[in-house]
Amino acid sequence: MGRLLVAFVLLSAPLTLPACAQGGAKLAECQKLVDAVSAEDKKLAGPDPSDAAAMQELAKKLDEASVAVGAVFVTVPELVAQRDAIQKSWSAAAAAVRLAVLAAEKADPLRATQAQEDSATAGRRYTDAVAEVNRFCHE
Repeated sequence: MGRLLVAFVLLSAPLTLPACAQGGAKLAECQKLVDAVSAEDKKLAGPDPSDAAAMQELAKKLDEASVAVGAVFVTVPELVAQRDAIQKSWSAAAAAVRLAVLAAEKADPLRATQAQEDSATAGRRYTDAVAEVNRFCHE
């Protein structure tokens, strides 16, 4: 049986802030969260999905990004919720990458399908959370 390749696509949505956002505390917390997410997102360039070692490294980077974003101290409830959603989406993406590697190693189409579904769900959740941060911070 040929080696099963599972593509993992990390969806990335840019986080931006308007220069005229209102509220000093809100703006400061928005900026802090945006900066942290953007810095971690830059570290998550997608590797060749056929390279198991590179995919394991991506899973590690996703875990590290999740921890780093989770450590961002914000008090605005809307930002706390979206920070937590981003953190959970990156943790879920890490698990999906690991499952994809296992599926490729075992040539297991059921695990491969699950990994693709899990990574798509994690990507959607991340994109939705980023969009919500942008929406909230632009109000």
